[in-house]
Amino acid sequence: MIVLAALVSCARRPPAVDFEKDFLQEKAKYEPNIGKTYWLLGSRFLCPTPTTNVIDCTSIPAGSKLQLDDIERGITSDAYYHVKLEDGRTGYMAAFVRRSF
Repeated sequence: MIVLAALVSCARRPPAVDFEKDFLQEKAKYEPNIGKTYWLLGSRFLCPTPTTNVIDCTSIPAGSKLQLDDIERGITSDAYYHVKLEDGRTGYMAAFVRRSF
């Protein structure tokens, strides 16, 4: 019993994840695209907040023109572009999907 108590008390928690640091690294990677105009190669979701929960998002068809105007952090360290569509609608798209623009 004493040995078990000693082992439990020596257990360490894993280090906390620094979401802000990870986000800043992601932001630096995607920042050069800010201010540029793109056309979607495939359909994507335009969301009202930076999220992966697409239930409140609108499907945007391939060929849509959009301009990237900012980068924001999601719940964790994920980067999301704030975009403006040609028709004036605005919202967020995950930055990693930029490969499909």
